[in-house]
Amino acid sequence: MAPKPGVIPLRPLNVGEIVNAIYATIRYNFLAVYGPPMLTGLGCLALLGIFGAIEWSPMHAFWVDARANADVPGWHPSDAELTDTVIAFGGLFLLCLLSSFAVYIAANLSSVATLRHAVVGRRVGLRQAASESLPSLWRLLGALLLVQLLCAIPFVVVVGLIVVFAVATNGAPVVVLLGVIAYFAAGAGMIYVQVRLVPLSATVVLEGKRPVEAIKRAWRLNEGAWWRSLGVTLLVWLMGAVFQFLVNQVLSIFYVGAVGLGGNVPTDPSSPTYVRDQMISVMVLYAVTLPVGLLFSLLTLPLIPMAHGLLYIDRRIRRESLDIQLAEEAGIPFAGSAPPPPAGPAEPVDSPAE
Repeated sequence: MAPKPGVIPLRPLNVGEIVNAIYATIRYNFLAVYGPPMLTGLGCLALLGIFGAIEWSPMHAFWVDARANADVPGWHPSDAELTDTVIAFGGLFLLCLLSSFAVYIAANLSSVATLRHAVVGRRVGLRQAASESLPSLWRLLGALLLVQLLCAIPFVVVVGLIVVFAVATNGAPVVVLLGVIAYFAAGAGMIYVQVRLVPLSATVVLEGKRPVEAIKRAWRLNEGAWWRSLGVTLLVWLMGAVFQFLVNQVLSIFYVGAVGLGGNVPTDPSSPTYVRDQMISVMVLYAVTLPVGLLFSLLTLPLIPMAHGLLYIDRRIRRESLDIQLAEEAGIPFAGSAPPPPAGPAEPVDSPAE
């Protein structure tokens, strides 16, 4: 039987062992796993609060104007008010997008850095996980952005060719059909690349590779394991999605009960209080459900990075005998290594002839 100093046995892993290792790592190292992404998320929420404070004045002026003119026939917001609204919601969307990416980076770093210790039976604290993962921040950011760029290039090329040929042929059906096929082919290629590079984050954090070197290393390491990587990723994502779905349902029920949709808020645009009540609904939605939703989505965020880290360890065990190295690091004897030769009596040394 293979030794198990930490959350995994030191042998090739099956799917159940990978899933169990994820939850065991989180259970014994909760702060190390969730501390960095939670602190990053709090910082992002602070930025969202600052942005909301800046946009409060124009949005409040718009609300007061809409409230005062709600019963005026044919009234509509001015161009300046519409511009302020677009800036407010567009900025909010952009900040949410950047915040999600920042928290995702932090979750990748903390998950892999914690997993390094969990597999050999060591517990790690928040400060240690943060200090070990921070040196890899810019390398991981560069690697992930480079992968996204490589995946986006085929889409840009396909869309450009579709537009050029559609204009040249006046939108011929054959060109449109070929364009749709090429678009889906580019999407399939993007999915293949993303799954093939599943060990990327662990390669950057655990091996200290630079972005280009890490991509090449992850590509070679995951050769022949594409379907396995896809299956494990989908399974872990599904478990997190079910949890997130249940949370969203609870938040939706809370939102409906608190705001009164379907009864207290009119849905008829001709109602004199329509604009005011709809703005109140949106404000309640973002002020209450957004922070709560981000908090619960944060709980599922490290699952996939940790699964990818375990797949990286599994590939190295299968291909590079990483299990022997991990056993030595844990300080336990490993069955696959040869025992030292038994000590015997020293051979007699011939005395020189007299």
